[in-house]
Amino acid sequence: MGYFKGRALRHFLLCMAAACMAATVHGQAMVGFRGGVNWAKINSRDGLLGTPSTRLGPTGALVFGVPLSKVLTLAPEVGFTQRGYGAEAQPFGFFSGQKLALDYADLGLLLRVHMAEGPPARPYVLAGATWGYLVGARMFQFNPWTNAFQGTVLDPGDVRTSPWSSGYMNRWNVDLCAGLGFMFTAGRSQVFVEGRYQYGLTNIWNDVPVADVNGSPVGVLQAYDRSISVSLGWLIPLGADAGKGGEAPSE
Repeated sequence: MGYFKGRALRHFLLCMAAACMAATVHGQAMVGFRGGVNWAKINSRDGLLGTPSTRLGPTGALVFGVPLSKVLTLAPEVGFTQRGYGAEAQPFGFFSGQKLALDYADLGLLLRVHMAEGPPARPYVLAGATWGYLVGARMFQFNPWTNAFQGTVLDPGDVRTSPWSSGYMNRWNVDLCAGLGFMFTAGRSQVFVEGRYQYGLTNIWNDVPVADVNGSPVGVLQAYDRSISVSLGWLIPLGADAGKGGEAPSE
């Protein structure tokens, strides 16, 4: 498994290098940042332990724009996303009184397809994939004595699903990403707003075994990230003026 993750990371870095070469050729690359909020939850494939509620957390990235044509822009990014889940509403179940915040450093390889001419704004469709590496984790347990949640900082390399669990969470996370956005021209810069949906491919719990109170196995944990985010961003051109009306710069 680590071999394939290593290959995926190498392919991403090669694509980044190719993007830098393309930027040098076109002289119209853009760089900037985006920031926003992420509504994260996990989806259990077999429904063994249910699905907890959504957790609201931050997301942000250093973003690049490398025009491949008048309508296509390569958009690699290096960023941060907080995933995890919220507390279960019902006072029972595996997730009862428990919240988890998972901080990931993300590498994204995305493609923007600009759909129409501006001004004043140009809509686009976004698609691609992100590779996340767990850099921080915090578990929050509900304390009935204080009627409040108490947080504990966890070692990212040793995140267990529960104190009695013999398994560890997966430190890597791979998501497919798709979204919609709008770009607006602001002088030589571009401002954009976009929404994304991320569909996790990695079992964050690594098939951790689950046992009943008698120690008899009842199944394994399978859960995948499902996130929706909204971001506001700003891009500035490198070496050449940006296109008008939020367009991808021409060749």
